[in-house]
Amino acid sequence: MSVLWSIAQAVAENGAEIAEEGSLLGPILLALLLFVLAAFLILLEFFLISGGLLTAVAAVLAVIAIWMGFHVDPVLGWSMLIIAPILAGVIVRYGLRRMQRSSLVTQVSIDGDAGYHHLAETYGIAVGAVGTLSTDAYPTGRCRFAGGEVDVVMRNGSGKRGQRVKVSKLEGASIHVSLTDSAGENE
Repeated sequence: MSVLWSIAQAVAENGAEIAEEGSLLGPILLALLLFVLAAFLILLEFFLISGGLLTAVAAVLAVIAIWMGFHVDPVLGWSMLIIAPILAGVIVRYGLRRMQRSSLVTQVSIDGDAGYHHLAETYGIAVGAVGTLSTDAYPTGRCRFAGGEVDVVMRNGSGKRGQRVKVSKLEGASIHVSLTDSAGENE
């Protein structure tokens, strides 16, 4: 970071020396060049993985460009100061949209059907499946079905270990069960 600071100081000193000599074209072009380079580095951040290093360098270059703009002409400095966040916002918006469309970025969404419901399908548990409570359910407990044992929620009241239950509803991560009417049903 100290190397970056040294470069920033050297550019600022050279720009100030040129401005003192009376030629304004050089410092204006240098300030604009640094400003454009800062915008390019922010855009490049969306194409290369730098862990924010390119954005940090772009911020330093933008500050130097704005500082040089104020040294040359206050109107140029204020213009760059106003344009910088607007330009950064446009570039970031473009970059995020590009990332949403990119096949290199994982496109994942979590919906209400995620989680335990897929475990229920793996064990062959569906609405109407019959199992035996392996723990007491006040109102939650564990139940053994033909495919395996899962956590369940009693719909009405509670259940004792060993009682037969029937799946009445699968809702997201919850398997809702109720006591069966007869003990003779098969798993």
